Amino acid sequence: MDIKQLLEFFTINPFWGIDSIKECNPNSYQVFTTIYHLPNDYIQLLTITDGFVLFHSGDFIIYDIAQVLKYNTDPLYSNNFKDSILHIGFFLERNIVIDQRKADTDYYLFAGDCCSTDEFVCLGTITDFLNGLARTLGKIPFWDEGGPYWDFGVNA
Repeated sequence: MDIKQLLEFFTINPFWGIDSIKECNPNSYQVFTTIYHLPNDYIQLLTITDGFVLFHSGDFIIYDIAQVLKYNTDPLYSNNFKDSILHIGFFLERNIVIDQRKADTDYYLFAGDCCSTDEFVCLGTITDFLNGLARTLGKIPFWDEGGPYWDFGVNA
């Protein structure tokens, strides 16, 4: 499924307990997509929703633009990620990040322990990630955690 179909799937099926879909503020969207080098399917997601929460829980969340900016510009929340890393979500104690250097590839999305910057595994794209979630009914992790691993810390 593409991004639009996936969000419809999550919204229509009560199993997912998705919070209401709220549109991005056009000004915030314009500034955000200008500042960061973002993959096309993530940009498409932002044209539909300004983040979302599954299962009415803080354990399954794609952040809204304000939260992404907070996590990526405020030193209290930055987790010491390299400048190219954009922290966009959280799924069961795993940070979901975009490596902007790979935004034009099919391998830009990564997941790793929320308390670390190393041992991140590649999830492919946001579309791949959300399709995996839909296919496994939210089982985390559905991806292969056998490596290879990436370290996104500022000192790596």
